[in-house]
Amino acid sequence: MRLTPCTHGIRPPEFPELPWINVDQPLRLDDLLGQVVMLGFWSSTCIRCQEGLPAMHRALQRFEGRPLQIIAVHSPRFAGEHDLDYLQSAVERIGVPFAVAVDNDHRLARTFSVRELPTFALIDPRGYVCRVVRGVPDPLHLIDALEGLLGLTDAPDHPHPTLPSSTRPPDRLSYPAGLSATQDRLAIADTGHHRIVLTRHDGELLETFGGPEPGFEDGPAEKARFFRPRGLAFVDDHLLVADTANHAIRSIDMARGQVDTLALLPPDDQGQVHAPRALARHGSWLYIACAGTHTILRMNLDDHTIEAFAGTGHEDSIDGHRRSAAFAQPTGLVMHDDQLLIIDSTSSTLRCLNLRSNRVATLVGKSLFEHGMVDGPPRNALMQHPRGVTVHRGRIYIADALNCALRCFDLEHERLQTLDTPELRFPTALTSSGDSLFVCDTHAHTIWEHNTEAGTWERVTLTRPSEGDEATHTPTPPA
Repeated sequence: MRLTPCTHGIRPPEFPELPWINVDQPLRLDDLLGQVVMLGFWSSTCIRCQEGLPAMHRALQRFEGRPLQIIAVHSPRFAGEHDLDYLQSAVERIGVPFAVAVDNDHRLARTFSVRELPTFALIDPRGYVCRVVRGVPDPLHLIDALEGLLGLTDAPDHPHPTLPSSTRPPDRLSYPAGLSATQDRLAIADTGHHRIVLTRHDGELLETFGGPEPGFEDGPAEKARFFRPRGLAFVDDHLLVADTANHAIRSIDMARGQVDTLALLPPDDQGQVHAPRALARHGSWLYIACAGTHTILRMNLDDHTIEAFAGTGHEDSIDGHRRSAAFAQPTGLVMHDDQLLIIDSTSSTLRCLNLRSNRVATLVGKSLFEHGMVDGPPRNALMQHPRGVTVHRGRIYIADALNCALRCFDLEHERLQTLDTPELRFPTALTSSGDSLFVCDTHAHTIWEHNTEAGTWERVTLTRPSEGDEATHTPTPPA
């Protein structure tokens, strides 16, 4: 976090005409004179931005009822983030309880000279910019700055708006974002409900662990708590969990129904949180994709010790030896022979780490600033913020999230193609078992099963054992 000195010489122009979310009508700076205004510039695909949101939450709670207006200005990095329906779902999924200005053309960002995300600008009661914070803020420093500014206003206190609850009922999924499968079981990271759901392949519910509220607690299924879990991996009779917002690796003992913590991932030397997103097992090692630090860690499954494995920690897309290679928010992992396949979300690439040569190579995609929707050979193919990956019958399947598509990369012919699917809104996770490929469509709160032999698609619906099998699957043709 870098804090500029206090400067009372800049008064920003009125907000341009923009779409807004979480408010009944657009906000105007002139109407906010006399109040303290905090603008937080963020992107829905930026991990660091999401780490900055808790500071804004703390400010909202600390100054409840005070004349403070918090505005989250969405400054997208990807074209797919421009879609208002997508952003509405992303705001709900991430949990943004503030007024959201949709700054697709970066007009507000240019006005406030935003050069990195997140950035926070504080406006005093007279309408002048007096502080700019670049990077993830220290919550206490931010609160101190707001406290001082609120002491300058005699505006009456007013309640902050209360947003309607978007909680989905527990018999349905809420923003699921992780999958793993065995021959007869499917594990789902029901991220919006902060729980792990274990079912049969047809959706018959076997057990749930944690939820519906976030927390961090070990114990039996009904007592355990997770915080936005995502990555999952079956390892023998255990299910391992990347407990993303708790920055921990958890373990569910299937036989005992017990949740334990295997390891905590403290911030790195730069103070960045790891935010583990995906897991892949190879022999006695568990590989961990850490989107927050742009690295791959590995854990010894025998003694649970963790070590840095790949990535410099700098956000970039650089191939080479695993220790000098750079990643940009890795969010998907899967093993294929002796190769660790990695989805690198911000660079929109599929990477490969050869565990014999210890070298990283890019299979599909180009750089941090090139993305799109192009099929073909690797030199031409493009994706847009992919999230998940799996290998099924020798082919690599990719959840191309912001393209709302399922892509397939044929290793033999080195060609990327887009598959015919039902309408997908934001696919993020994949897993494979037998003839079936399971696809997690996060913004649709849906899991799809694709039988690659028959070419059919079926929606997996949670059912209780007493409900029978007749409501479990509804065959759906490709769109």
